[in-house]
Amino acid sequence: MASAIFVVAWLLDVEKKPRLEDVAKAAKVSEGYAKVQWILPAVQSLEMLNKL
Repeated sequence: MASAIFVVAWLLDVEKKPRLEDVAKAAKVSEGYAKVQWILPAVQSLEMLNKL
């Protein structure tokens, strides 16, 4: 959820860009959890490419 808020805010080009810490608070999760959820898809993609 935090990652989705972060991405949508950046794509909509909101005036004040949120920090990951801000969206983590809005989603009621820790900042560490939000970071892992933000990074995890990229890591999974790299792992999949490595298997090819």
